[in-house]
Amino acid sequence: TLGEGAFNDVLKDGTFLCRLINKIKPGAIKKFCAHPNMPFKQMENISFYCAACKEIGVPDHDLFRTVDLFEAKDMAQVAINLLALGRASQKVAGFEGPHFGVLELEANRRDFTEEQLRRGKAEQTLMGKGSHGGATQSGMFDHSRDIIKCAAP
Repeated sequence: TLGEGAFNDVLKDGTFLCRLINKIKPGAIKKFCAHPNMPFKQMENISFYCAACKEIGVPDHDLFRTVDLFEAKDMAQVAINLLALGRASQKVAGFEGPHFGVLELEANRRDFTEEQLRRGKAEQTLMGKGSHGGATQSGMFDHSRDIIKCAAP
C-alpha cells in the first residue's frame, strides 16, 4: 500500500506524470525538469503534463489545476484526470499499452424512417403497460409460462 499522503507525494513534483505522458506519446513534453528541487519547477512540470493531456485528447472537464495536485487541494480531480488519460491513451496512434480505464465509446447514430418514428410514437411505453406489461386490476398473470404471480380473486 502507498500509505496516507503517498499518492500526492509520488505525483507532486510532476516528473512521474511527465514521464507517463511521454510513454504514451513520445515527445509530448519536450523538456521537463527531471529532478526539481524548487517549487516553481515542480509546478512547471505539472503544467507541462496538463497541457500535454489536453493535446492528446483529455477533455477540459477532466483536467486539474496545478494547485489541485501541488497543494493537494483536490486529489480526487487528479485521480479523475488519470482515468481520463487512460481512456484518451487508447486512441493515441502508436501506443499499444498497457491501457487502463474504460474504453471511450464511439457515436452510434441511428437514422429512422418517418414510418418507424410514427409507429414508435403510437407504441405504449413499458411504464404505461405496468412493470410487467401484462398487469391488470384483476392481478398479474404471466401467461407465457403459465405462472400465476398472485391469487385470483
